[in-house]
Amino acid sequence: MLLRNLLGLTVLAVLVGIIFSIPLLPMQSQNAVSHEMLNDIDRRHAIVFFGFTGCKDVCPTSLAVLRKVLALQKTKPDTPTPAVIFVDIDANSNQRLAERYAKQFDERFIGYHANEQELAKLSQLFGLNISQKGEQINHRGRTYLLEKRNGRWWVDYAINPQGLTADGLINELRQES
Repeated sequence: MLLRNLLGLTVLAVLVGIIFSIPLLPMQSQNAVSHEMLNDIDRRHAIVFFGFTGCKDVCPTSLAVLRKVLALQKTKPDTPTPAVIFVDIDANSNQRLAERYAKQFDERFIGYHANEQELAKLSQLFGLNISQKGEQINHRGRTYLLEKRNGRWWVDYAINPQGLTADGLINELRQES
């Protein structure tokens, strides 16, 4: 009886550990995406982050990690340099604010403001879960690693904020090369 209870507790502990570690793991995807914000990107990789300029936690933290990716990439010449795109999801914002906010983190970042119709399309393409009521915006804060293959963009990974690290992204970029 004691052995069976111990085994049951062990299985439960393993399952709980797996469930709580899921947000830390990158989610691999193979979805093709097409959107005008990607049309002029002449690189093989792009990193796309959906956020908003008034965010006080996940957005600036994630963009700081992406700035570190570009800084680390300079020290690892065998790593391709990705385009970094910040997509502003705030209906009350505009293109100028999106660009200015993105460039505060790195001059090479691209800021893009998605209007309501574009955001609906992007939500379908990327599996976003965004809601906005006035100034209150809820979103997952995922970062997407895209790769251009045969002239089309593909989402290779969606990374939750808890699992986003510069070293992790650099490793993914090096493996994709």
